[in-house]
Amino acid sequence: MWEFEWGSSKSSNLLDIPVVTYPNGTRFIPMSWEEHCTECAIPDCYASCSLFSKRIDGACSRFENGIERVSTSQGVFARVIFKQWGKLESELPDRFVSLRFHSFLTSLNNVATKLGEATHSSRITFFLGWFISRVRRRVVRNIGSKGELNSSKFLHSIIYNPGDPTSISIELSVLGIGVFRDSILLNTGWTEKILELRGWDAKARTLIRLLPNVRSGTELLFHTLNVIVPINESSLRFSSLEDESLQQNESDLSPVKCVVWDLDGTIWHGIFSESGEKPQMVLRHRILETLETLDARGILNSIASKNNSSETLGMLEDLGIAHLFVSPQINWNHKSENLSQIASDLNLNLNDFLFVDDTKFEIDEVKNVHPTIRTLDASYTPLMLEMPFLNPLSPSLGTLRRVFYQEENNRKVNQSQSALTFKEFLRSSNMQLTIRTLNKQQDFDRGFELLNRSNQLNFSGLRLSYEDLKNSTMDSNSLWVCAELEDRYGTHGIILVGKIEFKPNFRIAELAISCRVAGKYVEETFFQWVIDTFSGKHKILELGYVETLRNGLIRDAISRSSFYFDPLTRTFTTTLPKSIADSELISVISNL
Repeated sequence: MWEFEWGSSKSSNLLDIPVVTYPNGTRFIPMSWEEHCTECAIPDCYASCSLFSKRIDGACSRFENGIERVSTSQGVFARVIFKQWGKLESELPDRFVSLRFHSFLTSLNNVATKLGEATHSSRITFFLGWFISRVRRRVVRNIGSKGELNSSKFLHSIIYNPGDPTSISIELSVLGIGVFRDSILLNTGWTEKILELRGWDAKARTLIRLLPNVRSGTELLFHTLNVIVPINESSLRFSSLEDESLQQNESDLSPVKCVVWDLDGTIWHGIFSESGEKPQMVLRHRILETLETLDARGILNSIASKNNSSETLGMLEDLGIAHLFVSPQINWNHKSENLSQIASDLNLNLNDFLFVDDTKFEIDEVKNVHPTIRTLDASYTPLMLEMPFLNPLSPSLGTLRRVFYQEENNRKVNQSQSALTFKEFLRSSNMQLTIRTLNKQQDFDRGFELLNRSNQLNFSGLRLSYEDLKNSTMDSNSLWVCAELEDRYGTHGIILVGKIEFKPNFRIAELAISCRVAGKYVEETFFQWVIDTFSGKHKILELGYVETLRNGLIRDAISRSSFYFDPLTRTFTTTLPKSIADSELISVISNL
């Protein structure tokens, strides 16, 4: 329900309005969405705050025209234009009502709040508004079935944004303490979002608030803003809009590992080559913050730009951001070619890339050659940090990820300038693998990250939750280990996590390795270490390899190590003892 009593009213001929259909059995938390201030300190702020604007009931007006009633062909919606410090807020009681009763309450509120429009007396309007608002709050707190809701609760929103892309924050607070925060990205037009609310405490006063991520002026039309308890969490689809524009496949939602940036009109304002003899380029809004935050999250930044390399790299240095990029491709080649080169240099799949450019032609050219790559128009860059695929679950490496890739580039340069063969070069690098258990928190976090990020060098593609991995490490019949790789150039960090099972069979059940060390014979070295360390009581070693669309690299390592594939059990095995070729290229240290 909406606090329409203090707002104006209008009609709209808006087209393509989504139709919402909730399944029978859906439960609703009764709510009253009201106008509030993020810095509220009533009543003192009414006299002391320079932004105070008196509403008809004496409270502060933080929306232009209040919460406006908008009548459309699909029902009554709520229009809000946020002023500075404006927010929508509702109490979340420990009660729920049925779909039919929720519809009745909504209709009753719409009729009651419309009564004030028929009066021409401000005194009568004030009295009716005062009465309706207090009755509605009492209804919200006392109506419906009482009792703690053990099922998950979801905020279902459908919002029309008539302006430029923006975002809003959703917050939950219990007894004044924030317990949950998330964002909704709003493109121009209709957006539907179904967001699970966590941190709910049915036994304490809980508030939900919604506020824009800009200071003021955000205009939004709210079609739906309900907190629901669905009957089937596996099927959260309530409108035609969701089918057309909101259903994203797994690759759209999977974490991005590398963002490739255009420069002109994307990183900075203007065109570098047309900016005179001594150009002074200016970074676009939030670009520096975005680059540094992505770097801190362990997401790589690279460049695909049509410019002269030496002068452009000099400008990046002058702006203090050159160090944030790996494998920058600055030349006059097609950007699709440059993206292929970056993927090759970083040993990453283009499915894990996001390409950002301000020119539709360049985006289309890249998509034509690389149809699976994700792309983003540069107008959205101020909102990038709130996009879910740019927020990894466990960014344990952070900035070190970029440093590791830059050190790896130094290795490649030295190897290309060496007269040694590749294996001879590896031997001369004095590589050392240190293997230990996941007892340290930082090792555990990195192991969790590898399992959930690694694709090409991953036994099974298994994605474990943090809690599931923690429980798995407590199994007395198995052992989780990680490995750190070092050489004369520095450290690669923790590049391997694996699970060794001893019962009922001796097997390497899980193995995930960073693609930064692909081709360095880490797999062979690890297999040999497992055999040498634990094979005394076993005659056969099994591998828990499960073929996926993207783990062919580790399949190649298994083949190089001469494991036998049993077509009946579809399992790779080898008899013990065994000596694996090239495993001696890396020395091993372990106290296990």
